Amino acid sequence: MNFRMAFVWGIIASLFLLAGCVDKDLSKKEAPEGSGDYFDFRTANKLTAGVKYDIPKGYEVFFEAYAEYPVDTINGRTVKKENLKPLFRGFTDENGEYSETVQVPTYVNEIYLYSASIAVPMVKTLEVSRGKSMVSRAGEDGYVHSTYPAGMKVIDGMTWNDKGVPSNLGGKKDISADGLIMLNATLKMDDSNVSDYIVKNSEANLNVIKDGATVDIVVINNSGNTRTNTVGYYYYPTNNPPQTAEEVQRIILFPNATFPEKGGLQLGDNVRLKYWDEVKQEWSETFPAGVTIGWFILAGGYDANNHTVVDVARGRSIGFSNTSLNTEQRSHTIIVRDPNTKVRYVGLEDQNFNSSPVYRDFIFSIDADDDHVEYNDGSMPDGKDMTDTDNDGVPDVDDEFPNDGSVVYSMTYEGTLAYEDIWPYQGDYDMNDMVVEYRIKHFLNKGNLLVRVEDSWTVKNVGAQLQSGFGYQYGFRKYKVGSMSVETTYPGQSHFAKDAKGLESAQPNDATIILFDSALDVINAPEDQRTFTVKMTLNVPTKTNELELPPYNPFIIVNTNEGRGHEVHLPNYKPTDLMDTKLLHYGHDLSDPEKGIYFVSDNNFPFAIHIINESLDLKSKDEGKRIDVIYPQFSKWASSFGEENKEWYKHKK
Repeated sequence: MNFRMAFVWGIIASLFLLAGCVDKDLSKKEAPEGSGDYFDFRTANKLTAGVKYDIPKGYEVFFEAYAEYPVDTINGRTVKKENLKPLFRGFTDENGEYSETVQVPTYVNEIYLYSASIAVPMVKTLEVSRGKSMVSRAGEDGYVHSTYPAGMKVIDGMTWNDKGVPSNLGGKKDISADGLIMLNATLKMDDSNVSDYIVKNSEANLNVIKDGATVDIVVINNSGNTRTNTVGYYYYPTNNPPQTAEEVQRIILFPNATFPEKGGLQLGDNVRLKYWDEVKQEWSETFPAGVTIGWFILAGGYDANNHTVVDVARGRSIGFSNTSLNTEQRSHTIIVRDPNTKVRYVGLEDQNFNSSPVYRDFIFSIDADDDHVEYNDGSMPDGKDMTDTDNDGVPDVDDEFPNDGSVVYSMTYEGTLAYEDIWPYQGDYDMNDMVVEYRIKHFLNKGNLLVRVEDSWTVKNVGAQLQSGFGYQYGFRKYKVGSMSVETTYPGQSHFAKDAKGLESAQPNDATIILFDSALDVINAPEDQRTFTVKMTLNVPTKTNELELPPYNPFIIVNTNEGRGHEVHLPNYKPTDLMDTKLLHYGHDLSDPEKGIYFVSDNNFPFAIHIINESLDLKSKDEGKRIDVIYPQFSKWASSFGEENKEWYKHKK
């Protein structure tokens, strides 16, 4: 599998030379001089995430992106860490591609893609860099390594490269998308389904019943970002199976049976098994009748530092498909039979059963002449057909909402907004005049289109004396809203007119919601009355970026008791159509609509800040204290145009 992933960056940020804070005569109402582009103080970058898996057409992979490595090894088993928050998640299309606008905290330099789907690497590390293409396979050349234990053999003098990819791979084989879907349904990442398919003795072995049999082993899956296992085969007379492991001649197929990043194998790679002809003293591509072929996995058998295969030792156990040969007398093998094509898939487990095995450490399919071989799995059940309860095209195993045909997964966004309400003047720049935390949940279909949203906003602090309201605007027209409701126990209502759906009726174009008119009243209400949850369903599924990525375009309305036009937005976010535009480029404001510059002061400080994924601890006791005093790392972050102290908001004085 030529597994390629690329992130194409569209960082929406401009840079400027930050000047020091200077005192201003607030009685002057002349527009300040100056023009140009300015740092917009964002703590997250918007980018186009382009992900490409080289998988069969029609096989759709669900993945999640994280800012930290998402798996651990516990008792020899690779498990996903708990309580991680994804940066983004989604489904590839039928061509294995994903391309959506996402946002990533500016401090993130590496992104880790995680997928529990069969046939793709469990984890892939991506460097966050502008326009950089990430290619999974390394070490294509240099098949110069050949060191292995004396008790093993290789086929025809096989060698391998640094990644442990053997030199005798055949041409890529086509893989059935339906077969992979069946495997995903059958072999979940837990052990709930596996027990039915565990072999008791040698049910996964292959009997040759006619001379001239050819057998190819085709790579399907490796779950491996921990161990670099070695996988191979052995054979013996069908009527005289081995009684001990010492009787087995092990033949190496894959020195490093691992997907990227620790290996180089890819979906569809394959090797033809060969039989050693004792008479001719040479390898033969065909097997004679009366021979049975079995499989082995050597845990940690590939030494990636020295590029050698090493034998059983402390921490490196071996598992045979003949269960009786295993030291612990437990099966390391499963076999799954496709109910439609009858293709056999063999899964190997590398651990010594310190925890529940899932038999996904290496999965391969067998491609053999049906009239020359027979299988021993007659007592084993077929693999499971895809179960799709809600008929939305996504198997239940991958569907977060298996009983809802309109959506298949959700994505949650969290963060904090802080505002200075004296705009267009800088004032005390304490940024605690209104602090709002949000938790926004998007519900999407398998095409990664947004179907409905739940936007929760909680007022955390109000340090101002002015009566200010809060609202936000989506990036699409009002007609796209199918239905909407606002859930809150706060008794007050905004006096700004709403239409039948609950949107601000005076807005001529984009969907806008005003939650309350007075933050002072909200913060003085009981704590359980300070949250407002908007539930909205779209008329037509829509791309997330058409809404504007969360938190959308949030703003405060200053002096709502005097009118509607005094809005304060995040830097470079456009005001709504109801904004009093005479306030732009007035006082200390340096807005220039023709250049897309909004709500930046003439000494290049913002009037509002968005902190992604974190709370901002700005209390009423901090009223009158500048934010760069409360958070000492803020100034360096600002003066470096966001390149230094990227997590300044985690370090309060």
